[in-house]
Amino acid sequence: MLSLALGIGGNTAIFSVIDALMLRELPVREPGQLVLVEGSLQYSTYQRLRDATPDTAPLTAVVRTDRYNVGIGIGPGVPNALDGGPVRVALTSGNYFSTMGVGAASGRVLSPSDDRTGAAPVVMISEEYWARRFQKSTEAVGRQIVFGTTSYEVVGVAARGFAGEWVGRPTDVWIPFVWQPAVMTEIPIANPGNVAVTAIGRIMPPASAQQIQAQWQTVLYDIRMAEAAGPVVTPEQRVQIATERIELSPAARGFSLQRGSFSTSLWILMGSVGVVLLIACANVANLLLTRAETRHRELAVRFAIGASRRRLVRQLLVEAAVLSVAGAVLGVALAAWATAGLMAFVRSGPATNAAALLTMDLNVTLDVRVLGFTAALSVLSALLCGGAAALRGSSVTLAPALMGRGADSSRGAHGRFALGKALVVLQVALALVLVGGALLLGRTLTNLTSEDLGFDRERVLLVWSLPGQTGGRGAAAANFWHDAIARVVAMPGVSSVSASNQGVLTGSDFSTLGSGTGLRIEGEPTLPKGLGGLRASSRRTSSRRWESPF
Repeated sequence: MLSLALGIGGNTAIFSVIDALMLRELPVREPGQLVLVEGSLQYSTYQRLRDATPDTAPLTAVVRTDRYNVGIGIGPGVPNALDGGPVRVALTSGNYFSTMGVGAASGRVLSPSDDRTGAAPVVMISEEYWARRFQKSTEAVGRQIVFGTTSYEVVGVAARGFAGEWVGRPTDVWIPFVWQPAVMTEIPIANPGNVAVTAIGRIMPPASAQQIQAQWQTVLYDIRMAEAAGPVVTPEQRVQIATERIELSPAARGFSLQRGSFSTSLWILMGSVGVVLLIACANVANLLLTRAETRHRELAVRFAIGASRRRLVRQLLVEAAVLSVAGAVLGVALAAWATAGLMAFVRSGPATNAAALLTMDLNVTLDVRVLGFTAALSVLSALLCGGAAALRGSSVTLAPALMGRGADSSRGAHGRFALGKALVVLQVALALVLVGGALLLGRTLTNLTSEDLGFDRERVLLVWSLPGQTGGRGAAAANFWHDAIARVVAMPGVSSVSASNQGVLTGSDFSTLGSGTGLRIEGEPTLPKGLGGLRASSRRTSSRRWESPF
């Protein structure tokens, strides 16, 4: 039972994560109609595409950000409490919920009238955020949430299970896009139409994705030609405009950057725990074979008093099935514990702007699909474990068995032990594969922790802050940094302090960035774009020096 529980539990835990990240459809109306516009669009471009197909393919836009120091309205007459962590915000167009096909569990959803200049500041919250910050209070609708200097009224709680279209990064709060400048104060964009957004559409029958894509392609071409309008549009500009394409992809399973980052690792894990299950089944099958040999006389008696060979096979399979079911029950408990630990691990990560790519936050539940998978594993385990024992036990030779000569005289020692030996060889071979993989993984982790990064990692503390969310601009932002550095360096035990918006500890490679001017150091000449990336020396030297363009 414990062997099967380990194999079934491991497979159930990994499958539950794979199901939540890669297989499960969004809990929305007709998810198969949703399509994702690949890449980012400017909000003004999105508006033109949306207006081109209002009935055949409604299109919605969303831009995501994390906010800190968010005030939560506890109740009338009670001061706002401060949310202790990041709040995941989605700034959406007013038709977001109608396009996605999601209703409200309480209150109402955001509407196009909420996304107009002069509209009252309102928000909608997810069910999980409602439970975490409002304790599922029936009075949550009507309370206030404060972002920066603006207080927003909660008008609704999203339908159960819906946390946005980004799988692996659930949304806490939805805010109409018209409030983007007030919420994302760190972005110095005078025109919100220039903000890059993600666009999701719903193809309404009888329209097809190919037809809508062709319509949007024409609109995009007109937009780019208008932007390039001048005395002369050069042939190069025409070629560039003509080659820019609108690409649509199915969005029934949502959008997820983590899907690409974690899918390979998850499938490797699935293969590993599958091998564990095979080892467990081979182990249990060998034990059942041995048990069938000791029960040879009992089975012969059953056969002598009228039991058919089919009846004996069925009895032995039922006994194996009982073991498999017991192992599955223990395995589900093990899977619940393992999944919670795995999710706690992948949720942790650096508090950077790229955290969405490095962490994953999934609502992993042992639902009907996962339990059905566990049931299928139980049946498979019963067949693998009990099949050989059932066939061996039912092939009794009546006279020798009843005379007490057992299986040795009827089948010979070779026939008795050949299958058992084969199962032992299979277990050892599969175990060696797993042990070898584990040793290689351990060696890789050891190498990573001891890798020469080119700088001294001892006694270095990394502190993240987001001063842009204070609303400071220009001199105010610069003064924040200078004041923070001066106050931190004055603390006992601090020898030096430095500040940057990127750096050697972020994992960023400046040479791969598509914009910006590269690495800039105060008091030093600006490096050309593409030459600002620091690259740690691959040679192990005692000086631990940097290889850099300067």
